[in-house]
Amino acid sequence: MTDSRSPERDRLYSQLENEYGNVVYSHAAQEEQRTRLARSERRIKTFQIILSAASTAGIVGIFVTQQQWATVATGLLTFTLLRLTRIAFSVRTGNANSEPSEGCRSTLVSPAAVLGLFD
Repeated sequence: MTDSRSPERDRLYSQLENEYGNVVYSHAAQEEQRTRLARSERRIKTFQIILSAASTAGIVGIFVTQQQWATVATGLLTFTLLRLTRIAFSVRTGNANSEPSEGCRSTLVSPAAVLGLFD
């Protein structure tokens, strides 16, 4: 609470504190979600590279060995890569390697600063 004499001002300050808390909580929750999505996107990209390399090696193996198991294994790897790519499109976060900007945090204004505007 403030040390003012006006109950309206105290109520306004209380409402501003509450809304400020809501904004800070929402911002923190969104940052956490972005971090989790970025981690998932990195994992998916790693698995895509591994599956792509394995399916490419399988295609080369089909031409070299001409065995049925190589054809089936390569088909399964390629299908799995296709499914993983489809999942990757639903997990897109933009740029997964970028860190959150400091400018976003600096735009949050404290309730005391807002009340200072009304003095």
